[in-house]
Amino acid sequence: MAIHANTDLTRTKGLQYTSQQLMWATIMHLAFVVSAVLLGYLEQIMNGLKKK
Repeated sequence: MAIHANTDLTRTKGLQYTSQQLMWATIMHLAFVVSAVLLGYLEQIMNGLKKK
């Protein structure tokens, strides 16, 4: 399976995004942020269990 970066999103000159594109970009970004926070929390829990 090939994964390609959307090169249209990397250009900054004169691009107009629709509200739907911005919504999905925000949702995807928040999903990554939430998963990173949860992974950090789980790591803290696991470190706490190892010390006992």
